[in-house]
Amino acid sequence: EGRLDDLLLLYMSCHGFKDVDGHLYFCLSSTKLDRLAATGVSAHFVHERVERCRSRRRVLLLDCCYSGAYLKGHLHRAGEQAGVEALEGRGWAVITSSNALEYSFEVDSNAMASAPQLSVFTTAVVEGLRTGDADYNDDGLVSVDDLYAYVYDSVSQRTPHQKPRRMGDVRGD
Repeated sequence: EGRLDDLLLLYMSCHGFKDVDGHLYFCLSSTKLDRLAATGVSAHFVHERVERCRSRRRVLLLDCCYSGAYLKGHLHRAGEQAGVEALEGRGWAVITSSNALEYSFEVDSNAMASAPQLSVFTTAVVEGLRTGDADYNDDGLVSVDDLYAYVYDSVSQRTPHQKPRRMGDVRGD
């Protein structure tokens, strides 16, 4: 039901697991690792749904272990239009909480958690957007590039064992 100029934002925070072939699955509370293909949600399935979306503006934020494996096999969708206005960005962007080989940490390693907390990645996303600190170029807007730079710096400072990744084909901001 979406339109061409809609913005699709897909945020997933869950467990991630790779099968023996290295394909990423998003795990649910009912996922059984010995039946991953039948009980998890494959990154390939999510990728297909996103690609079929009519929106020309798609942003995915993936917060799970091995989330960088989502980028494996992500192809550019044909049909983008030229002559895009400077602040009317189009295309797709994926920001992952880690690379294809890393865990994504659920709590800041410097804090003891007595109650559930946001993950290190999600904390950075929320802080950057809520405070406006992710507006790295001080233009009053948080672009995908701004958000990624902020999240990368913030996560890297909190844990040296997790490096967010970015991939995409974005035209404009």
